[in-house]
Amino acid sequence: MLVLLSALLFATTGTSRALGPTADDLSVGAVRVIVGGVALGLVALLVRRRVAGRTPLTGRPAALVTIGAAGVLLYQPMFFAGTRLTGVAVGTVLALGSAPVFTGILDSLVRRNRPGRAWYLSTTVAIIGLVVLVASGRTDGASVSIVGAGACLAAGFGYAVYASAAKALLDRDWTPVTTMGAMFGGAAVVALIAVAAAAALPGTATIDVSWVLAPGGWALALWLGVITVTVAYVLYARGLRTMSAATAATLTMAEPVAATILGVVLLGEHPSFGAWAGVALIGCGLAILVVDTVRRRDPGTRPTATATPIAAESTAGPTSAAPMPAAPISTTEEVRR
Repeated sequence: MLVLLSALLFATTGTSRALGPTADDLSVGAVRVIVGGVALGLVALLVRRRVAGRTPLTGRPAALVTIGAAGVLLYQPMFFAGTRLTGVAVGTVLALGSAPVFTGILDSLVRRNRPGRAWYLSTTVAIIGLVVLVASGRTDGASVSIVGAGACLAAGFGYAVYASAAKALLDRDWTPVTTMGAMFGGAAVVALIAVAAAAALPGTATIDVSWVLAPGGWALALWLGVITVTVAYVLYARGLRTMSAATAATLTMAEPVAATILGVVLLGEHPSFGAWAGVALIGCGLAILVVDTVRRRDPGTRPTATATPIAAESTAGPTSAAPMPAAPISTTEEVRR
């Protein structure tokens, strides 16, 4: 539920942009990373002071933070570049659809944690639904290019990298706030340097962030940074503690479903029948994964055939002084062995 809630917050990005001032994708992505990264970093510093002994930023943890920050920085520009070159529909499918696949591969190779059959089934159904959803929407007339497709796949890989790095840090007893704060804080520092360098160096493309000063611009910046990054990724990390990165990546495919519903409710959009069919398919895929996760974690589904002999022994106590060597092995002794 925490991961699905984080996906709902991720989905508000497009709706909030539509309700806010006009801004280009690159500047929105930069402001989102900077505001959210700084906020997460400050909160993480406060939390780390209380649990400093459990979160040493040296050795392997430092490497994981660096790798995770690189994944964060890779995802944003590659996604925007890919959707610009290939079109929003194809770009969304390649980026969001490849993210759980890359995450599952990394989980298998790095952590030796192979996803189960339910994950393969749910991810396949959700990806098919994603294809149907975006193919039924409005097209932007952009041509598909190999470079653009590669950028979208790089965005999906970037997501897999920082999700896997976050899972590794959480497994080392890092808190969700410290984990995301360290990765996004590092990414924010690099993004700030990039924006400053682009503005200072002659002949480079500048990133126009003047929309932040426009009416409603500061509210959009705070929502994108604080809500869709700081709050959303803390929820995501808390849920990630109890599941694999591959499972979490598939669950975040609820984002386009929530975005479609928000578009209908708040923006007055009218999706086609095909779009709703895609939403239904994604929902079915996620339902398969949720039911399987709950079933495996529910203690009531575990076998209870051995409960009676164990309980009988604990209440009745030993009934004989010394068992005969040739006597048959009792049920209680089988359980103990």
